[in-house]
Amino acid sequence: MSNEITFTANFRAVKGNLNWSRNFGQMSVTMTGDGQRGGHVQTIGTSAEIIEVGEVWSQGWCILQNLDATNYVEFGPYDGGSAGTLVILGRLAPGGPPAFFPLSPDVTFGAIANTAACKLDVNVFVA
Repeated sequence: MSNEITFTANFRAVKGNLNWSRNFGQMSVTMTGDGQRGGHVQTIGTSAEIIEVGEVWSQGWCILQNLDATNYVEFGPYDGGSAGTLVILGRLAPGGPPAFFPLSPDVTFGAIANTAACKLDVNVFVA
């Protein structure tokens, strides 16, 4: 079977004289193996920590969403593996939209909460 992962993306920004939009359409990718998924809600503290996804951490698609109503969560890869420094790549607003991105194999990924611990919804699909 093919094209087991499907996503649709639209983006629009409107403010003042700015009115920009783009429909990226629907895209599909094929999952490898027997359809592996890793996911859970992880409490992210105010010190950098590894995002845990169990046995499926490999090349695939990741969805991260901050479930906190007050504080943001920053995320990114570790420079030098799990003993390295967290390199901030993105910020998830409180209660905001999720981040959806492809993963590279063997990357150690982490997150850090601002001000107080936050719940982070983590999902990884092997592709």
